[in-house]
Amino acid sequence: MFETAPHSFDTEPEKLEQVGGIFLWEMDLEEVYGYSFGRTPNLYGVTTGWYVVARAFWGDRRLFDGVGETAFMRLFIEPGPRMGCLQGYIIIPELAGEENKINEQTIYLKGIGKPKIGGVS
Repeated sequence: MFETAPHSFDTEPEKLEQVGGIFLWEMDLEEVYGYSFGRTPNLYGVTTGWYVVARAFWGDRRLFDGVGETAFMRLFIEPGPRMGCLQGYIIIPELAGEENKINEQTIYLKGIGKPKIGGVS
């Protein structure tokens, strides 16, 4: 989590500390579509936003105290040492539940900027 937003949402933070996790999540992109015309017409999409819906979460005191703050999130999509993920910045939403326990409630996480592909290769 950050006390102030980063200068650019296109870069990873230098230091990361895990303050929580989510379970049974789905990610979706918000896009606008258009056409370009040249020799042949092309349909293209531009990502305008993204969000994640999770059915359960856990967090320590820093997560619960960080409501409204900017945080960096990694969504792991590959098992093992590669740790492939989708990653980006979010605003921490209002949370109900207990710290350091799995809270089985749906939460909505709104992304900032565009998500990136990350992980160790």
